[in-house]
Amino acid sequence: MIISAPFNLFCTRSSKTRTVSRFTNTSLFPQLVIFSSLLIRCFGSQADWEVPTEVSRVAFASCHKRKVAHPRLWETVSQLKPQAFVWNGDTVYPPKRGEASLHVLKNEYEQLRYNESLGYNNFIMSKPEVDVVGTWDDHDYGSNDAGKELKQRKERRELFLDMLGYQPEKQDRVFQNRSGVFHSVDYIGPAGRKLRVIL
Repeated sequence: MIISAPFNLFCTRSSKTRTVSRFTNTSLFPQLVIFSSLLIRCFGSQADWEVPTEVSRVAFASCHKRKVAHPRLWETVSQLKPQAFVWNGDTVYPPKRGEASLHVLKNEYEQLRYNESLGYNNFIMSKPEVDVVGTWDDHDYGSNDAGKELKQRKERRELFLDMLGYQPEKQDRVFQNRSGVFHSVDYIGPAGRKLRVIL
């Protein structure tokens, strides 16, 4: 299911043998999510961490603009009853063009996570069983089309991972020898059923 602006969302239901994506109106999806996140079934190498929960409903979102956000969108996400939620990038947009300082980025992430009027806080607080994971894009990093030229890359990454709710010990264990935020998560169900999310 897709929800229109201010962010893109779709929900997928996976069965034991296949994954099916269902879109209600593709015209509401002007920016096709670039799959920096790949949702696949994989029984190969070990993921960065495992969650002992069978997952069959995953919601994906990107391009969340605080200026036009509405809590009703998050109510709709909650009604989909996802068991996992994946941010696909651009969770925040710095308010001004150019390079955003760490202070500005931190404020944007705190607004997203704690400002109840935006709705995301209500979603994560009312659904603690929903596992939230994600990857970033240029605006999460601090500027439009930003890349390795930005300074304070490690600090920017820590702000992003904090927003996702990743605990410090997990950040240290998984990301200390990586320059980005790429990682993978396995959701483990009964009888060896496994769903891997690669970010």
